[in-house]
Amino acid sequence: MPTATLALTVTGGVLALFGTYWDESWHSYVGRDSFFSPPHLALYAGVVVALAGVGWWALAVRRVAGWGGVLQNRPLLAAAAGGATTLVAGPIDEAWHALFGRDAVLWSPPHMLGVIGMIALAAGVLAGGSRTRHHRGWSLALGVGLLGAALVPVMEYEADVPQFAALWYVPALVGGAVFTFGLVERALPGRWVVTQIAAAYTLLRIAILGTLTVQGFAAAFVPPLLVPAVVFDRARGWRPGPRATALVASLLVAYAPAMNVGYRGLRLGPLEVIVGGALAILLAWVFLARTGRTTAARPSSRAGTVVLSLVVLAALAPTAALAHDPGQGDPVVPVSLRAEVSTDEVEVRGTLARPNCGTLEPVATVARRAGRTHTGPLTAGDGCVFEGSVPLDEPGRWFVYLEFTDSEGEVLEAWLPVTPAETASLQPATEQKDVWAYHPAGAEVRRATQAISGVLLYSIAALLLGYAIRTPFGPEPARDRPGDG
Repeated sequence: MPTATLALTVTGGVLALFGTYWDESWHSYVGRDSFFSPPHLALYAGVVVALAGVGWWALAVRRVAGWGGVLQNRPLLAAAAGGATTLVAGPIDEAWHALFGRDAVLWSPPHMLGVIGMIALAAGVLAGGSRTRHHRGWSLALGVGLLGAALVPVMEYEADVPQFAALWYVPALVGGAVFTFGLVERALPGRWVVTQIAAAYTLLRIAILGTLTVQGFAAAFVPPLLVPAVVFDRARGWRPGPRATALVASLLVAYAPAMNVGYRGLRLGPLEVIVGGALAILLAWVFLARTGRTTAARPSSRAGTVVLSLVVLAALAPTAALAHDPGQGDPVVPVSLRAEVSTDEVEVRGTLARPNCGTLEPVATVARRAGRTHTGPLTAGDGCVFEGSVPLDEPGRWFVYLEFTDSEGEVLEAWLPVTPAETASLQPATEQKDVWAYHPAGAEVRRATQAISGVLLYSIAALLLGYAIRTPFGPEPARDRPGDG
């Protein structure tokens, strides 16, 4: 493998990861905007750079072993398939939003297809680089990129725009972390290698946080992943069950106080710690037993499949968007929104541009967050001013919508994000945003079409992930030379 392949893959991966977190903040404050928004351009530019590194690798293999060698190189094929899948997922996602409107956002089929494509790309290049020891430094950096891609599925939890119940945060987090830890341990021999990668990943996330904060965006919570990484390394050689239990316990000990005290969004209560922790232990046990270097008794393939299927199906059961990314359609009329936010209520005033406002009838004020929806009144005032209020019953970021109908009875909406004050003694916070009222996209498409399309995309993603997991890691086994006894 050329060193340039690792350098390009690491550079592209960092750029893509930054674009991903930037895009999350962009969606929360600006909305879906254009497919060619700055975060999207950064994300897909990173994918192109990483894929260029894979192409360089393919040319190097072809020079030595011909196209037959390229087609027999499983790590190379996994990386190429992953990068191509992520690029294709972009247009698929654009079409998905245009057809179906609101969806489960980050866990929607097109998004997960793109995320798993990046995981496969990073895993393939890591597997290829692990066969040559002089690439160890670059391989460590690539392990950081793999960890970043594997933890993207929990980004909305850590960015305070959760789409699903908090119960699923710990299992999803542990699944991504253990997947990466296990592959890195197979690819890079030596002690404390996972700790090194977790430390570098933490520094990278801090850098992303600082960059987005300077731009005026609220960045995601930086996870205290170093503690469980140290425990994982320290428990090297343990049986899968005890090792999985120690990993999840250390993660909960580190995460629960950090999120409950230093983070205004997601809270890990008794249900999330006990039930979510138990699911996470099962998930970690399956991953460690099937991918780790162990001689202990392993769970049967049937048991592992059942555990993984139950967790995935339960987590993905909700298919409608629960707060974020309103699936904006065609803009109709400009709206200036102003919200006064207390601890338990938001009062919103929307001033619509003339003369369009005269044809709109107020419907309701709606607040959404992580599956919770509250509705309040919306009334027309003097001129083109509409006023409404709605209760808020938990901390963290809410998305507040003003809903109207036009002269033809079609629904329009406009939205802004708000965050309740922490205590009643604080003055109500003021949020302002100039937006467009729009027709929600995809209102006329049947759910059956969306379900069938989603199953197909999830299946492709699962096959790609399975292929990446089965890619051989570590130095190639020695082959007998002619004449050897």
